[in-house]
Amino acid sequence: MVTNQLMSDMRDAIDIANHAPSLHNSQPWLWRQEGSELSLQFDQHRWLHATDPDAHGAILSCGAALELASLSLSAQGHSLELQESEETATAELAKLHIGTRGAPNPAAEEMVAVAPTRCSDRRPLDGKAALGPFVEQIRRDLQRDTALHVIYQGEELTTLALVTESAENREIRDPAYRAELARWTPDSSAEREGVPADARTYDPKERSTVAPRSFDLRPSGRTSDTASEADIIDRPAFVLVLTDSDERHDWLAAGAATMRIMLRAKLHNLATCALSQPVDHAVDRAELRQSISPPMYPQLIIRVGVPMGHAPAPEPTPRRPVSEVLIQGQ
Repeated sequence: MVTNQLMSDMRDAIDIANHAPSLHNSQPWLWRQEGSELSLQFDQHRWLHATDPDAHGAILSCGAALELASLSLSAQGHSLELQESEETATAELAKLHIGTRGAPNPAAEEMVAVAPTRCSDRRPLDGKAALGPFVEQIRRDLQRDTALHVIYQGEELTTLALVTESAENREIRDPAYRAELARWTPDSSAEREGVPADARTYDPKERSTVAPRSFDLRPSGRTSDTASEADIIDRPAFVLVLTDSDERHDWLAAGAATMRIMLRAKLHNLATCALSQPVDHAVDRAELRQSISPPMYPQLIIRVGVPMGHAPAPEPTPRRPVSEVLIQGQ
């Protein structure tokens, strides 16, 4: 029998999990509750096929949501057992077996406290502040077969810029991608899904070393072709999340690592924004792997740094309520 307290704790965990980052704020997850178990499922109706053809980004987002739910339950004092699905053709990704309440986990409490205010920050960033204690801390935070590689300057940055530009321009030329982007960029900020207009206003283009995803559907040019070194105002550090292989369980693990990195950055007063263009397609992940991170596979790149300029801080994007993502069993 599920007590009212446990049911409340599970709903709170799902509410926190809804703050996970996802491609175009698509929130591609569902939860099924059966007794004291929560099953995480991939909601394939929210799969962005043109942008994310192998569901890599969607599964990674689900991994981030799973990590947030786990942190929330740990913060409440529950013991947890995670069981990932071995059937890769099914929508079910993992199950959380939730134990009885004990002493709260202070480290988890600290991270959960900042989850609702964490958001993608597209403003110009200075990445120097992310190169010291922050990187050391996130390396200690890593779990489940993931590793990090940090890029700030040099040939690796040039390679990252070229792969990102090529990937984004290829997407922009695809009519299906353009239609998909239009579907997930609503005019109204009242929508509980998609990227509202006030979250996509800053578009640094050539004034960045490697800019966030552009919502301007015109092809972009490389920084070195359009701006002098002195003109560049956006110089984040780039944290690459790496795994040993490129399978579904790796994408889930990378999502968990991504979530911890973003929460830790928030605790260090650093801004973050995912850079997914160079990993949306397997061919681009393979190119990055060969050029930057052999023998490991890059799963996501995270822009990290201190916000620059006078633009106001972004507000968190709206999220769906628990009632839309939770299927209750017995």
